[in-house]
Amino acid sequence: MALEIDDAVEHAISYVRKLFGAQGISNVMLEELEAADGDRINITVGFDRAADASDGVGGSLMSHGLMALAKRGRKYKVVTIDRQTGELVAIKDRLFVG
Repeated sequence: MALEIDDAVEHAISYVRKLFGAQGISNVMLEELEAADGDRINITVGFDRAADASDGVGGSLMSHGLMALAKRGRKYKVVTIDRQTGELVAIKDRLFVG
C-alpha cells in the first residue's frame, strides 16, 4: 500500500533531520511537493543552518561576522521518497535560478 502524502512528508523531514542534524539545522519545514516517476515523490524540505565559525581564516572580527551572515541562510533539499516502501531514494540540493 502506498504511503499517504502526509506520511511521505514526515519521512522526508525525518531523513533531513537525521542526516543534517549534526550540522546545527533548525526550522525544518515542508516547502514543495511534486509527483515524480513511478511511485516516487519529490519533497522539498527547507531548513536554516548556522555558519561554521571555523570557515574563515584571518581577518577582523567584523569581516568574520559579515562572512557568517552571508553563509547563514535557508537551505533547501529535494528528498525523493519511494511511496511503496517509504525508503529514501535521493537527497539533492534545490537550486534556484534567476
